[in-house]
Amino acid sequence: MWGLIYFTILKLNKLKRAIIEKWECLNYRIKVYFHIVVAIIEENYVICEILGKEEGLIRLKYSGIENLALKFMRKGFKVLDWEEETDGIVYREFIMLEKNEKIIRLFTKEISITLRPAEVEWYIRKYQC
Repeated sequence: MWGLIYFTILKLNKLKRAIIEKWECLNYRIKVYFHIVVAIIEENYVICEILGKEEGLIRLKYSGIENLALKFMRKGFKVLDWEEETDGIVYREFIMLEKNEKIIRLFTKEISITLRPAEVEWYIRKYQC
């Protein structure tokens, strides 16, 4: 078992490069987990950066959208709405900004889970991947 691994989820076109650059010797089983987890989260987000690892199971961490919202706020946008919700596994966040009648909506889905082989099938069913 490879152990506990922390990832940042970024755009899809970085997946292959991230795997090749950071983990050239990954075995097929872990690569399959990568693809399953990518499908569970969203097709347009993938594992890109490994933040650290230790003995244990595969673990994912997805970054939020606060930094993106701050960029718009520095340009004069005001926050109209900011909502957060979680079910203990998936964390969702929604931010709506406005400036001169122009409205921008930002959405994020954050997932922080530990995958065990027996649980993979359950996640696939739950997220209909």
